[in-house]
Amino acid sequence: MKAMFCLFVALPLSGCAALRKAEPTTPPVKMPEQVRRPALDFRPLGPSGAAEALLHVAPLPGLGARLEIRTIGVGQGTELALPTENELALEVRTGNVAITVDGQRTEHVAGDIFMVLRGARVTISPLGQAATLRTIALRMQ
Repeated sequence: MKAMFCLFVALPLSGCAALRKAEPTTPPVKMPEQVRRPALDFRPLGPSGAAEALLHVAPLPGLGARLEIRTIGVGQGTELALPTENELALEVRTGNVAITVDGQRTEHVAGDIFMVLRGARVTISPLGQAATLRTIALRMQ
């Protein structure tokens, strides 16, 4: 009985291990080198304590305009009056904010995107410690 066990079970199992080939492995992934952007140059926005940094400006000669993308940081207890010479797209990047447009107050959370019309009176107040917004504007030249 012991001999049959060796013949039918142990012998084939030991042979399988010897016949098994090593599995192919994929070469390591080479990641592209990170592109480091310079630190943002924030400048104060009036006496409110808020600050803004210009991220990108692209001239659009066919329209006689330029595209401006900015980041605005607003701290706790700060109310920022935002000038709107042109239409703006605003995105709440971090925090929660109360935005008043022409007397209509709405609350927005991170990820919200909304438009503000040209000439509107806009005030931004963070509801927590601070908030960061991104503005995208088409400025006519």
